[in-house]
Parts: sequence; C-alpha cells; structure tokens
Amino acid sequence: MKIFKFLSVLIFISCASCGVDRVYTSASYGDLKSHTAKPEYQGKQEKALYVSAAYSKGKHNQLGNAEQYNDKKSIISANIHKSVTGKYYNYYYGIGGAFGNYTFIKGLDENVQDNERKNFFNVNSKVGINYTWTRKKFDFRFIGLEVAYHYEFGSYQDKLKELEEEYKDNSAILIFKEESMFSWNLYSEVVYKINKNNALEFGIFAGAIFLSPRERVNNRSSFVGYTLAYRYKRFTGSFVFSSASAADPIRGSRYGLTYRLD
Repeated sequence: MKIFKFLSVLIFISCASCGVDRVYTSASYGDLKSHTAKPEYQGKQEKALYVSAAYSKGKHNQLGNAEQYNDKKSIISANIHKSVTGKYYNYYYGIGGAFGNYTFIKGLDENVQDNERKNFFNVNSKVGINYTWTRKKFDFRFIGLEVAYHYEFGSYQDKLKELEEEYKDNSAILIFKEESMFSWNLYSEVVYKINKNNALEFGIFAGAIFLSPRERVNNRSSFVGYTLAYRYKRFTGSFVFSSASAADPIRGSRYGLTYRLD
C-alpha cells in the first residue's frame, strides 16, 4: 500500500512537471476589445465624431509550483473615432493609445522578482461595419465585423524578450510577446432607444488574433465577452468584459466614458 502511494506521488509530480508552469503574453492581449459608441438611427443617416477614455484592469492566470495565482495589470486608454449610421448599416473607424503596468505577482528564478512591475504602451486603430435593422424603439446590429491593430512597446516588452531568450528551451515557460497584433471579432448589439436623450445597449463578441504563434499558446488565441452601455445626451458610459484564451485564462474589465463632439 505504501509503495502504491509512493508511486502515485511520483506520477503526480511527473505529470505536473510536464505541464505549462507560466504563460507570459503581451499585456494588451485580453484588452483588445473596446466599446464603440454609435449614433442611433432617427429617420435619417447620422454621422458622429466621438472621443473616449477608459480604465481597464485585468488578471493573467498563472500556475507556479502547482499554486494558482493571478498576475495583474491596469491600463488607461484614450480613443477618437468616427461612426456613421444608416437605416440598414453602421460603420466606424478610429485610433487610440494606452499606457499601463503589469505586475508579476510571483518571482521566477532570479529573472523575475515578486511583485515586479513593468510599464507598457500601445497605439491602436480599429475599423468596423455591421448590418443594422432599425425600429422605432430599437436598433438591432445583428452581424458586425471589427478588425483592429495594436502595437505594444515599453519595459514590459523588454522583459518578455529577456525571458524568451532565457527560457527558449524550457517547455514549461511559454512567452507570447507579440508587439504587433492584428485581431478580428464578430459582434452583435441591441440598442433600446428610451427617448431622444437616453438609450441602453447590450452586446456580445468573439474573436481572435491574426498571425499569432498559436503553437506557443496551446493552440488558442481567441477572446470572447460582452458589452454594456448607457447613453445620456452626448455622454455614454460603458463596461466591457473579456476573457482571452492562452494556456490559462486572461480576464479583463474595461470602464469607459465617451463624449460625442458633433
């Protein structure tokens, strides 16, 4: 019986050592989707220019020495975009930038310290189009496609380059350090037009990264989530939840405020 228990422990340790211990991705991954305010259809084509700011926080799940924990990140971002709505369509395009920090909660050998923090920046752009079915009190944006580009740089990316070189032969440490990321997502939204000054919106989305080294992240580079928004006159408050797939999940929450300029 003791021999059986001993062998069971050895098998467990061996299997655990064969698995992935850490996955470090670009910090922007898990925060690729932002809310895009759009004018509601009011009987004629509507064009609008928007500026927005958002605060995001995220958790990157890790498994170190069989102990699960979450690395943390926070991001402040700003965007400007143009959106056009017709009776059966909406399209938009915009640019933005972000600044954030990533905290390694647990150290890794002598290469990462406990609670080590690194900064990162990104510049980004997006373009999207959707089919819209409009009613007096509702806008249904059934089928939408968005394509986005993010370029990330900063001391966090420098750290990933160091770790990639250090652990290039270690299959338990995966580094996904894409600086340039093209992504796509399909989305659906419904807007309830309470009155001229108030509207509620709910949406869902699912997407992935183009040209990512999928074999480096366990053949997964997708993300899914939902959006909530409330418009009052020219202001729109929004919330975006997203969950991205790597070897372990990456989850993010984004709180935004948008103002319509024209």
